[in-house]
Amino acid sequence: MTLSIQAHPSQLPPSPTRRERGDPCTLILTGVTGDLARRKLLGCVYNLHSANLLSDGFALLGVDRLPMDDVSFRELARKAVAACDEVRGFDEEKWRDLEGRLFYAGGDLTQPEVYAHIKQRLDEIEAGRLDSEKNRIFY
Repeated sequence: MTLSIQAHPSQLPPSPTRRERGDPCTLILTGVTGDLARRKLLGCVYNLHSANLLSDGFALLGVDRLPMDDVSFRELARKAVAACDEVRGFDEEKWRDLEGRLFYAGGDLTQPEVYAHIKQRLDEIEAGRLDSEKNRIFY
């Protein structure tokens, strides 16, 4: 007997029920320039946005060792999402809406001063939000 296994990008089956949008939050994604983020995670965030499942109060703060500003990070993320196997049909208009919610904080997470920088960036990103909208997910 021969066993055949084929790998396919993950796909959500069509939902028979109405989907709710997520709560406002900031996703802090460490190692954001790494393979997992570039090949899977950034594409999944794009897919959630494309399906209108992210709150208008969603933001992503990418953290990594490479020195980079927000504009450079957004370009890196755009290239990663456009090349991602998880993304079916990259849409420039949807990307433009999402990219304004992407931010970057560079630094070595083994150094204590980096955490002050991350806090500063979070304060900037979440300025004007109610405390109840300052949910954070660290990954």
